[in-house]
Amino acid sequence: MAIDTLRSIRSPKITVTMEQVDRARRSISSLMELDGAVEAAVGDMSTGLALVMVGRSHPDEIDVAVAANSEVLRANIVAQKLRNAAGSIRDVLVTLDDRVHILRPLRALQHHFVYFAAERERCNLAFARMRVSSAAESIDL
Repeated sequence: MAIDTLRSIRSPKITVTMEQVDRARRSISSLMELDGAVEAAVGDMSTGLALVMVGRSHPDEIDVAVAANSEVLRANIVAQKLRNAAGSIRDVLVTLDDRVHILRPLRALQHHFVYFAAERERCNLAFARMRVSSAAESIDL
């Protein structure tokens, strides 16, 4: 059963229109067409909240995954700064026994990212990374 949940996006830092939210939802929903797709979301690194989510998992599970992966992405950003590494993080891949997680920062919004999880055995990782990248580029919250 697919779950499509929208969180209220109200922040003193940003103003978001329903049209922008709908575009983000469509972009994230398109990722669920990939083989093995389990869940996808737009997350806020500064709060750990999922702003837009879709998937076969319970919304609470997606919330926990986004919050945990916010920490993973933040840790990678801090490590990059501490090393004075040039460039920016394009994506972070977390591989578990049964799943892969792709975290892709949004270029348009510094503290937001696309989160995507899929079954490891069924997912074409190269294609999934390409589609997550395209989804991230189309989101302009």
